[in-house]
Amino acid sequence: MVCLLCEKTGPPPLFRVSTASVDGVVGSAEFFSYCATKAAVQAMTRCAAIYCGQQGIPVRVNAVAPGYILTPMAYDDAKQNGQTKWIAVVFNKIQFANPGISAVTQGETIEWQAKELTATVMRDDGVKHGWQKQSTPMDTEADAEAAIKKALNITNPNPTLGTLTVSSAAGSETGETEITVAPPITYGNHYVYQVNTDVTLPAEYGEDVSSWTPWNGMSAIQATTGQEIGVVEADAANKAVKAGKATVTASVAAEKTGVVGEGEIGEAQVGVDG
Repeated sequence: MVCLLCEKTGPPPLFRVSTASVDGVVGSAEFFSYCATKAAVQAMTRCAAIYCGQQGIPVRVNAVAPGYILTPMAYDDAKQNGQTKWIAVVFNKIQFANPGISAVTQGETIEWQAKELTATVMRDDGVKHGWQKQSTPMDTEADAEAAIKKALNITNPNPTLGTLTVSSAAGSETGETEITVAPPITYGNHYVYQVNTDVTLPAEYGEDVSSWTPWNGMSAIQATTGQEIGVVEADAANKAVKAGKATVTASVAAEKTGVVGEGEIGEAQVGVDG
């Protein structure tokens, strides 16, 4: 469904703007139908733009693809497994109205008349003129508060690095391991991993893990039994949010066995006619 944001009436040209989503561009493992419909909105918008151009119809057709926005639907999505998630929001620029200084004096007390302040949220003066910063859903209110402090450069800005429970089981193919991770990944985040004799996990929340290998959370991973595998849940900027590791159990090739009968030559023997 296309949501019409604005349509300028009157003399041409006209403008039609549809609401798509960044999920229609990059996709999401959790929301197949939603991503498909938003991708369809973008395709339909392109088709409409081409059609209007070819037919000489003076309508400019575009679509916007915003990221994660805290709408009632997004709030419901943030409730994963019966747990409420928290989202940190920072407005870049706010202009407060003048509250006035009127007050009523009564004896030795003062009762201020302006009990509320009103303000206008404005776009900032940066190149992109952004109006807010917003995090992905977080596990606790304390983590969301810490994210706000980080955005505002307040001391002790980092939330606590969350813990992942990682399990390894032999895969279906030789040299593969099947990995399971709990709790479920937070919407908007992704997994990365490392396999080695000894894997060092990120030490704190927000540590850069862009050098780690991306993982879709489902595919088997090549590894050797006894190695360690570390898995990190990272945000869109490849900053560590949660981490955990496990000892690898990988599938090994079945050993071939056979019996060399009396008078027969085994695979490692050489027969010579005399």
